[in-house]
Amino acid sequence: MKPIKINDAQKTLLLDDFKKFLDKLRSNEDKIRYDIKIDNVLEQQVEKPTVFFTKLATDKMIYLVDKCDKEIAWHGLVTYDKAENTYIIEDIVVYPQTATATTVTTDDAEIANWFNSLDDETFFKIRLQGHSHVNMSTSPSSTDIAYYNQLLQNLGDDDYYIFMILNKRNNLFINIYDYSQNVIFEEKDITIQYEEELDPYKEWYEQSMTMVKEVKPKGKKGKEDYFEYTSWWRERYGYY
Repeated sequence: MKPIKINDAQKTLLLDDFKKFLDKLRSNEDKIRYDIKIDNVLEQQVEKPTVFFTKLATDKMIYLVDKCDKEIAWHGLVTYDKAENTYIIEDIVVYPQTATATTVTTDDAEIANWFNSLDDETFFKIRLQGHSHVNMSTSPSSTDIAYYNQLLQNLGDDDYYIFMILNKRNNLFINIYDYSQNVIFEEKDITIQYEEELDPYKEWYEQSMTMVKEVKPKGKKGKEDYFEYTSWWRERYGYY
């Protein structure tokens, strides 16, 4: 977890740390190298989110990556449940692209026309970019990171965007850029949940079981009741 922008309070912390670094510095070089992990300057502990995949989105992603022997990319339709702090990935759509074994590129005019062809509801739900790494690691490449930065330039202060990479072994990289909280949620910060496969007979079974009464033997009396019940069955239906 790390901040996207450095706010005034974080600037003060960073400058104080840099001043302490300079106070202790002893060097005969003409350059200064200074490093600090900026996740250490988050003002407060931010609640870690959940990403929930519908079965539709999960099945499409896995099928797409499994069947395609090239690197392929998609956008995701996402809604955010603020009360549950959950990003719900409802569906995915493949956009116009040129794919090779290791790259995906887009034509600016072609992708603009594709976006313009979407209805408003779909357009405003596109908050995810995913692509495959086929049989390679899901770690983002320098090209991936540059592309992420390009997409992020169009986000407003209250927007969010999800980036993910999936390979044929179902390894998943995922990051969430949440501008409203000024936080990048990394893999270790995110809980992943998947919609369970629905049982088509579950509701029918539960309704049917309301018609069934259970006979529970209670010691000797229960055993007698059982024989009385079977005698009634035999008398009525002629079963012996």
